[in-house]
Amino acid sequence: MTVVTTRRRDQVPAPRRFVPRLRALAAGHAELIWAAIALIATLLVTRYRWQYAHKARYPGHADPAFYYNVAQNIHAAKGQTINYVWHFLVPQDHLTHYAFDYWLPLPSWLMALGLESGGGLTAAIDVAILLTVLLCAAVYALLRELTHSSWAPALGAVVVLVQPGTSRYAMQTESTIYLAAFGLCAVAAAVYARRIAWMWVPAGAFTALATLSRSEGLLLSIAMGLSALAWTRHSRWYLRFGLLLAGYLPAMAYFFVENLRHFRTLFPPASAAFPYITSYEELFATHVPKSLSLILGGRGLHYYVSTRERAFSALPSIMTQLITPGSFVLLLVLFGAFLGRVRPATDRWDSSQAAPDSHVRRRWLAPVYRAYRHPSVQAVLQSAWLLPGTFALLSVLLDGQLAPLVAAGATLKSFVTIGTLLIVVAMAGLVRIRPHWWLIVIVAVILVIGPLPTLKQQTESVVSYNNQVGQGVVGYTSKLQAEQACLHRPVVLMTRQPWEISQATGFPTVQLPAGSLQDIMAIVRKYGVTDVLDPGIRPAFADLAAMTGPDGPLTTTATLPGGHFYRFKETTQGASC
Repeated sequence: MTVVTTRRRDQVPAPRRFVPRLRALAAGHAELIWAAIALIATLLVTRYRWQYAHKARYPGHADPAFYYNVAQNIHAAKGQTINYVWHFLVPQDHLTHYAFDYWLPLPSWLMALGLESGGGLTAAIDVAILLTVLLCAAVYALLRELTHSSWAPALGAVVVLVQPGTSRYAMQTESTIYLAAFGLCAVAAAVYARRIAWMWVPAGAFTALATLSRSEGLLLSIAMGLSALAWTRHSRWYLRFGLLLAGYLPAMAYFFVENLRHFRTLFPPASAAFPYITSYEELFATHVPKSLSLILGGRGLHYYVSTRERAFSALPSIMTQLITPGSFVLLLVLFGAFLGRVRPATDRWDSSQAAPDSHVRRRWLAPVYRAYRHPSVQAVLQSAWLLPGTFALLSVLLDGQLAPLVAAGATLKSFVTIGTLLIVVAMAGLVRIRPHWWLIVIVAVILVIGPLPTLKQQTESVVSYNNQVGQGVVGYTSKLQAEQACLHRPVVLMTRQPWEISQATGFPTVQLPAGSLQDIMAIVRKYGVTDVLDPGIRPAFADLAAMTGPDGPLTTTATLPGGHFYRFKETTQGASC
């Protein structure tokens, strides 16, 4: 006789019950678990960056020195001013003047708020570090709305967090992270506004903040306006556009008023000369002829076209400076997967069904209207990807094609934002192919673990380089003080590095112009320049022996030894030392 025994449920070994329950718990809270992992990674990386920011002593060269110097002046109740002239695209009557005639104000405004904590340069850098957290949050929110995935938002946020471009600009008093953070917040808000109409207000506000951070923000404003007009679901265009302006205009109002007061234009006028600059050093010329025929006639059409070709062909190498090469290749593969999964409009289209409405009365508008109503065109216009795609396209075309010589450095910085958008698209592509868990792990290892060594290297090298820049010029302080005591008048130094020298020493400086000797001497008289550093870098001063001769404009000075400093005779007459 066979006895059949049954095992009671409570007698099943614990591991056999625990594993299924653990899997069920993970499946039910997958998004929460992934979000917790992303949050822990963000806290660890942010803490490391905060700790290393305490080693920063100087902001660095050009842009970082400028933004931090203005923030210092705002904090010291000196207003939005600088005490140096670094370009001549916008005429300035006085050496100390309103700062934002070229760059934009928001980074300095927020850094000045950070300085209220008393942390100095470290506090200013901490603002950028906090904005990287905002950038990751924006990526998370955007991917959550676009993919409805439990893991893609968290993975995308961490991938952005550890890329070299993020690490490089998180440790600087620069505008790059400001554009990326506020730009991605604007894109995320606009995508949510497709189903929640009032989100157009924060979308407009974040767009304004991006515009106040870098000039590429204006391109985002254009893309945002086009998207508000094109997306036709849930609300009429005038409601969307009105809500967008309700968020945009109040945030921009003070900036517009200041520009009208100083320049009588809504935006800084320096950019009007960018398309006509034929070499980078011409950015520092006393006058840039605004004639396209002069550019083509002076350098030739071949030169004009080749500079644009070089700017376009350099884009991949620029991107690999901001994203590790292995990550970039994988992101391109996932981008291709995203495009491969896009469903084209397959409905048969009869042009007669797209006849112009009654309000389209002119025959020449009929073909345009029929093309607009084509299903494929409508699919593009109604896609949530219209906004980031339009912004990326405008950035590539205008930065690299309209003004490639000026935008060489600007393209690198704007590509932090575009690279972030590439990561967003790649994550969406990965979701669309419905990967197995092992494929997600492989992608995570390549995109997160792979860039970790560059996170440390970029963080430390940026701070070290900026400190070297400051240490290289702060030693001029005692020499300039001795020269000022000798001359019994304020010293104004002409130099190719006016930003960092003025920031580190406190002495007013003037850019060494790219131009003729007559142009340079006119600037010397206008601003009362007393001394010049390394004038031989300009062709006008190439023959220093003649320039320091009896009939030359320069003379050596014992108070500024070393063979690099020279005194202008015309503005220092009577000096006996």
